[in-house]
Amino acid sequence: PNSEIIGTRITDHEDALAASVIETINARDHQLLNSDDSQAYELRIEKTSGDVRDYLFTNSIYCDSQGGVKGIVGVMVDISERKTTEAEIRRSRQGLDMALAGVGTGTWDWRPAMAELTVDNRWAAMLGYTQDEMTGTTSDLARNLHPDDHDRVMKEVEAYLLCGGEDPYRQEFRMLTRDNVPVWILAQGSVVERDSSGKPIRMVGTHQDITLQKKREMEVEKLTQRFSRAFDDNPTPMAITEVETGRMIDINTSFTQLVNMNREALLDKSKVELGLISEESRKDLIQAFRENNNQVKDFPVRLYPKGRSPREGLFFARLIGEGSDQNLLSVFIDQTEQLAIAHQLELRDQVLEVVADSAELFLRGGELEQQIEEMLHK
Repeated sequence: PNSEIIGTRITDHEDALAASVIETINARDHQLLNSDDSQAYELRIEKTSGDVRDYLFTNSIYCDSQGGVKGIVGVMVDISERKTTEAEIRRSRQGLDMALAGVGTGTWDWRPAMAELTVDNRWAAMLGYTQDEMTGTTSDLARNLHPDDHDRVMKEVEAYLLCGGEDPYRQEFRMLTRDNVPVWILAQGSVVERDSSGKPIRMVGTHQDITLQKKREMEVEKLTQRFSRAFDDNPTPMAITEVETGRMIDINTSFTQLVNMNREALLDKSKVELGLISEESRKDLIQAFRENNNQVKDFPVRLYPKGRSPREGLFFARLIGEGSDQNLLSVFIDQTEQLAIAHQLELRDQVLEVVADSAELFLRGGELEQQIEEMLHK
């Protein structure tokens, strides 16, 4: 109650306040009395009951009519909730900083109308600079953009602002480091402030170094192009199909020529659906595929091209891709002519065998006739 406080000294409350708190308040009061200024300070007070609260003290000297110091008037405000919120914000910022640092991401704050660009140390470090070396203007971006990307980037930014900046901003481009080494940057951001007419006047966002990712993408693109050339130009009929449905998602020219159908008619259809193989062959093929560690070799198949005689051959298949993107690469080795020749050779061998047997009988018949004549002459 106020009655227990009014007319007392701070030292009269040693039973409620820690000695260190009383000492700090006394020191601050003496400091104020020896100055002509007001004071404000924050103090965490731990009561003897164990309760801890944060307070903001705002104090001033008050004087009598002759200017003599009469005492101190002050306001003490409980700011515990504010301090808790500030601590949570600091922890969030620290977590964000650690996350951004972990993925090589820097932050930027841009005011286009004033050409002000504020960046953090990570943004600058990506280009080999320190934050202190940045000018704080848009020129920090413009002067480090790769010459081949400069005009495109600036035009896209301008177009984004002219359109009102409603959607998230995202661009990929190259920048040059202090040593003139190009690095790929992913820039992302959004408008956070507008003027009275709704025009964007402030954007904030991040820069992420994606150089390694772009290198991998380019390597994958090169491999894809090499595979496409090897696939498309291969003289052996080949097809890429979905594992579960058998739907063809790509075929090469040799395959279209083999089955006498154009590419458009084949895509998104299965071989069974088009009547190119029988349902029985498909089931046997799937069983063989599962029994042989997701691959098939030397599997005999009869193919039924459109408007042509059946073709006999061997089927090879294996999985390509990774994870959920896996598909089946299949190859058909046409052996129709070879099998026809083999069949002719087999027929020839059979004919020769028959002729040989007949000749042997003929020769044996001649020997018997000679023996009979010799016996008669005796």
